[in-house]
Amino acid sequence: MSSSLQRRLLYTYMSVIIVLLFAVGITISMLIREHLTTNRRQELIARAQELTMRAADYLNGRVREYDFNTYINGVDASLGARIWILDKSQQIAAISSRSSGKYTGEEIEHDNAPGNLISHQDVKALTPELDQVYKGHTVAKIFQHPVYGENMMVVGVPVNDGYGGVQGAVIINASVRGLTEFLTQIYMHIVLLGLFALMMTLFVVDWLSTSVVKPLKAMEKAASAIAHGNYETRVDINTDDEVGQLGKSLNALARDLDAFVRQTERTEKLRRDFIANVSHELRTPITIIRGYNEALMDYGAVTDFETTIKYLLLINDETIRLERLVKDLLDLSRLQSGNIQIDTERIPLHALAKSTVTMLQKQAEEKGIELKMGDCEPVEVNGNGDRLIQLLVILIDNAIRYTASGGKVKVGVSTESELAVLSVTDTGIGIPPADLPYIWERFYKADKAHTRAGGGTGIGLALAKEIIELHGATAEVVSKVGQGTQFRIKFQKQISVVE
Repeated sequence: MSSSLQRRLLYTYMSVIIVLLFAVGITISMLIREHLTTNRRQELIARAQELTMRAADYLNGRVREYDFNTYINGVDASLGARIWILDKSQQIAAISSRSSGKYTGEEIEHDNAPGNLISHQDVKALTPELDQVYKGHTVAKIFQHPVYGENMMVVGVPVNDGYGGVQGAVIINASVRGLTEFLTQIYMHIVLLGLFALMMTLFVVDWLSTSVVKPLKAMEKAASAIAHGNYETRVDINTDDEVGQLGKSLNALARDLDAFVRQTERTEKLRRDFIANVSHELRTPITIIRGYNEALMDYGAVTDFETTIKYLLLINDETIRLERLVKDLLDLSRLQSGNIQIDTERIPLHALAKSTVTMLQKQAEEKGIELKMGDCEPVEVNGNGDRLIQLLVILIDNAIRYTASGGKVKVGVSTESELAVLSVTDTGIGIPPADLPYIWERFYKADKAHTRAGGGTGIGLALAKEIIELHGATAEVVSKVGQGTQFRIKFQKQISVVE
């Protein structure tokens, strides 16, 4: 034990064991607490809902007080929980008790008479929980009970009057002391197990030091090889302990470095492809503009007014195309610089989607494509309207571009939990699985032939990615070759739903 390596191993393994036991203990206790709490909550809600029918009869005078008290006392005994029945004005109408007037273990002694048992102020102490119940909601919470002075699970279920209103409430108050005591026993067992494990550590360190040194030397040799650029080197490790994990990490590092080098080479290739693509996209409109301009300057070639107008319109189209390309490049550069800031406001996403679909309707019709709105839930998000329109235009334009005549493009706005989801779905050519991981990269363009009809410059989705990240959103893409593609943009914060 005099060796520093042995001491480090001892401290390391002791620390690992402590951390693992702590993590396992916390995880197990959380799972058990959640399981027991969920079961208890479901049980109490179910019984409370059963009680509402009898409570309605009691509040309407159709059940005698003695019979009703006997009934709720029986439910009290089976649940081990105090039951309150409140009337429309949130006053105590009935309350459960044991025949002895005392509760064992988790209950508190009270007189059986409602007026002496719980005061109106005691009931008001449960606000705002009661307010939710009287609004027609079922409430189930654990908190420090203002009446019983301990942590309790309180379940409240409204008693409906049969006309859409609430005429009272069933409140079940159940102590969680038993759950706490059970978890305390689990913690004690974990502590005892941890002490035993630490004692065992002292005896196995000598054996571990021998089994560790040998693979460490192998890893040192491998690390040296990796440092000299040999990324094919691997360490032969056959154990699953910490040393084995270190060896696996070293192997993973070698693989990652190898992948990084390959990725760098691939990125460089994409950069070259991008330059070639942009050069092509710039050269083509410039060549066309120059050709038609020279034709206009040659009075012998163009003699009629209609041909002149035709040439001017073609020059204008190519100028717009060139201007759009330069604008996209500048936009992408600004967004990727990380220094851009946008003004945000509450944006009605559904309305913005509808207006963008209307704006691009003519483009779709010219290609013989049906462009329409699908699901359109009214929802607002926090964002920049101009950038969100730009995002929609990119996605819809891509869908139209890669969908053949007779196809369909559908735009939808929906909600999932606390998220607002913007979707663009087409029936186009789809994206090959090998291309899906790279469609957001700024140098990537699936159209390797650089045809003008086949697609853009590979800038659009790179712009879309930056806009999505700028809004704290995430993107999902599902595509099948020959069947179509769906883009789903999920905004992390759904501000409000418009009524």
